[in-house]
Amino acid sequence: MATYSVAEARNNLARLIERAKRGETVEITRHGKVAARLMGPDEKPKEEWREALRRVLLNPVEPLQGPIDAVALIREMRDEGY
Repeated sequence: MATYSVAEARNNLARLIERAKRGETVEITRHGKVAARLMGPDEKPKEEWREALRRVLLNPVEPLQGPIDAVALIREMRDEGY
């Protein structure tokens, strides 16, 4: 997975979009933290959701990377047919 700062992404947006179209996930960071991800149109983040939910349910004391709202996550998974 490639990671670029906002400034780098701004200067290379067309190239990053092409990478995402080829199936690569591209992360864009702001102040060292992930602010956005570019993914190709065929990629579905449901595996990430499933893994995050699995971690929360199996080990609720393990800290997750980044904030997560479990209720919103479950609702979104339900609404999308997972």
